[in-house]
Amino acid sequence: MLDEEHFLHCEYTGKCIRTTSSRCTSTTFIRSRPRKMFGTRSRLLRSLLAVALGIALKYTIPLSTEAGKNNVLPEIFQTAITAYHENIPAPWKNVIPIIVAFCFIYIFELLFLLGGNKSKSHAAEGKKIPFPKLTILYGTTTGTAASLAKKLKATWNRTARANIANHYDLSTYESENIYEIAAAENHALVVILSTWTGGTPPETAKHFMEYLEDTANDFRRSKTALSELAGAAVYGLGSTAYDTETFCLPAKKCAYLLRRLGASDLFADSSKDGHISVGLADDSVGDMDAEYDLWVEKLISQYQASPNANNTTSSGKKPVAKRKVSRKDKKKYNAKKNAAKKFNAGKNKKDVDVSNQSLNIENIAETEEDKLNDYFVEASSGVLDIEDMGGVMLEQKQSLKDSLLAEQKNNLAEMVTPRQRASLTKEGYKIIGTHSAVKLCRWTKNQLRGRGGCYKHTCYGITSYQCMEATPSLACANKCTFCWRHHKNPVGTSWRWKQDAPEMIVREALALHDQMVKQMKGVPGVQKERLADARTVRHCALSLVGEPIMYPRINEMLDELHKRDISTFLVTNAQFPKCIDNLCPVTQLYVSIDASTKESLQKVDRPLFKDFWERFQSSLRSLKRKKQRTVYRLTLVKQHNMDEVREYSSLVALGQPDFIEIKSVTFCGKSDASDLTFENVPFHKEVVEFASDLCKYINEDAEVRQKTSQQFENKDDGNENNNYAKYEICSEHQHSNLVLLAKTSYKVNGKWNTWIDYPKFSALWRKWKDSNGEFTFTAEDYMAETPYWAVYGAKERGMDPLENRYYHNRTIRRAKEGKLSKLQLSQYPINPAEIDLDARNDSNANVQLNARIIKENKANKQRQQNQHLKVKQGISLVQQPLASNANDSNNGSINTKQLNKVNA
Repeated sequence: MLDEEHFLHCEYTGKCIRTTSSRCTSTTFIRSRPRKMFGTRSRLLRSLLAVALGIALKYTIPLSTEAGKNNVLPEIFQTAITAYHENIPAPWKNVIPIIVAFCFIYIFELLFLLGGNKSKSHAAEGKKIPFPKLTILYGTTTGTAASLAKKLKATWNRTARANIANHYDLSTYESENIYEIAAAENHALVVILSTWTGGTPPETAKHFMEYLEDTANDFRRSKTALSELAGAAVYGLGSTAYDTETFCLPAKKCAYLLRRLGASDLFADSSKDGHISVGLADDSVGDMDAEYDLWVEKLISQYQASPNANNTTSSGKKPVAKRKVSRKDKKKYNAKKNAAKKFNAGKNKKDVDVSNQSLNIENIAETEEDKLNDYFVEASSGVLDIEDMGGVMLEQKQSLKDSLLAEQKNNLAEMVTPRQRASLTKEGYKIIGTHSAVKLCRWTKNQLRGRGGCYKHTCYGITSYQCMEATPSLACANKCTFCWRHHKNPVGTSWRWKQDAPEMIVREALALHDQMVKQMKGVPGVQKERLADARTVRHCALSLVGEPIMYPRINEMLDELHKRDISTFLVTNAQFPKCIDNLCPVTQLYVSIDASTKESLQKVDRPLFKDFWERFQSSLRSLKRKKQRTVYRLTLVKQHNMDEVREYSSLVALGQPDFIEIKSVTFCGKSDASDLTFENVPFHKEVVEFASDLCKYINEDAEVRQKTSQQFENKDDGNENNNYAKYEICSEHQHSNLVLLAKTSYKVNGKWNTWIDYPKFSALWRKWKDSNGEFTFTAEDYMAETPYWAVYGAKERGMDPLENRYYHNRTIRRAKEGKLSKLQLSQYPINPAEIDLDARNDSNANVQLNARIIKENKANKQRQQNQHLKVKQGISLVQQPLASNANDSNNGSINTKQLNKVNA
């Protein structure tokens, strides 16, 4: 650990991690510890004063001796003075008066001069003080800190009944203004900071933190520059999942620097003298919003609003009269009030009695298993009304206590929080149970409309419109910079949540997928035959989001899918090698290889594990031991990992995969959690060049290993062919910017066999299952021949001849206007400028018009049938009473008026 991190850890935990004692022995810590009581200047002044008083006392003692002889002093003082002259040596008689004077000054200063600020003395007396003006500064990456700052401002103003709080973004805030705040009368400061990778502050707060550090270390700057502040507090947002030592490090460092500049604690009852309180937010303990609201409630509880706060505004004018409370508002208030009453009544019940549990919500211990988000989910900007605080706070406290009691009873919490569930649902995810999800892939929609399948259709022969994309675990152990889910999912390094049954997950996933497929009915271009077939799932890609292999019952889930003759493609991020070893046969097992060195992997994937590189390498070795099809998936990101071709080739020797997918990163728009732009996306030509170089290096390394092995007669695994496997480019999918490398063993009689015989795999799996694992099969047992159009070098470039490549209107317009470069035009099989856009629009309009006419004709026909049926039923109802009248002269004939009434 760095000295700075070590110091801040010791400073805010009260424990040194380098020694067993509670006192820190670090020279940096001792040297940098803020002086709690006296500065250098005050110590020098006190020493000089003690010497002066000691000298005066030295010459005063002889006078007191004469006074003792005259019986002026009491007897006890006369005895002490006599003993002093008789027993104390002469040299000490000059020192003792100075020591006595020094002790007297120290005690006097301690008792009378260090009374603290008025707010703390008022707090000690149990009195509340008026609200100070508040400046809230926030540094954020995803908007969470901004939302909390806005909430604090609204709550502060409503509680104070005056507009005295303001919030500012540190990216646009002038750092020097904090001294103007300090100079103002009765002004407080709150800083809210999130934590970025490695315990660094967010980009928006870097300048502010550098400014604080420079001014705190500047000898020309007064160390009491912020002493006039009414108080300061810091709130940090972070994740113990990355590193407990760097958890909320920017917030801790900010509090330390503010204290060095003379700021005092805004919390009057702070138990740590000489510190500024730091609130630490970690979503692993209950609800983050609830914890923040408790922190705010504790902060504002020490203040009271002025009785004349609402009489005038800041401009001196009388405020506008408040409107009358509506019935709806009264009803809302009464509902909150009743909820609070129910809560108080429920506290007396034994099953919810939490008063005897002696739980301290604010001092919840963080264990190593509590790994949570960097709070990448954008928080809602709701404002807590002051009249709602009574009921809402009680409900939040109860929910926190219930969650803690559940943990004590070994009742695990749900993986997805309400905010994460709402965010993922908004993006189209269908949440299953407490930790699974399913979503309709865009390639499924494309192939339903005859616009082409995904690269798995080209390379492996799946039917894209019969593919279901799902995951049994929304949690992940990485925060990849190129993640197209924008980090809305939770994170974790181990499973510590509730577990849903595999049967339920598969059943609900199929049902939800079927609902989404049925919603495609009526979409222009959707083919009826494919829509009918799409309702029968034949393939499942366990790669939607998160880390599927984390799910403890993943093998049971795979069995549930294979029982239904559904093939499986499972993707893992190479951080769980033991899970890979224990995995049952999968149709195809993927490992994401996002970087080739330890440094670049940490930069690109931002893993949570400290031993991420060792886990990464171990996962590749585990992959080599699998008998079924294995794949390396390389995601190329310009300016990040495309210069490491030689290093990638060395990783191939560890896992010896059957295939290597090399794919360009997909740009999904700007994200606050990532700095990627469209310039980081390589063209297909660049991907092909990278694949050619990688293939060359892999084969060169294989030849070197083979020669070395022959020289020393060394055979590691007894499988010589695997140790010296060579690769070639076998397929491509230009539309996805993907190139596929395969072992040359998949080239049989000059033809590639990269496709999969799915019925054959199902039969082999059933045989393996019936034999309880004694029967084994390999990847070569269920391979199938690759069609001509899917082979690398074909003119189709991976596009199925039965499909039609669709070009967006904007692409056609840009091509016609000459705004596409030659490199961009080379990405398309044909020049988009050759497409007649008007004719296609007319064709689409005709298709839509014909569909509307057919729909209207069906509706009219149905309407006529209903009318005819209604008339027919009406006639029968009229005929029954007429037929029963035997004396009727018309013999059951229908009255014209009655018939007209029925027709009407």
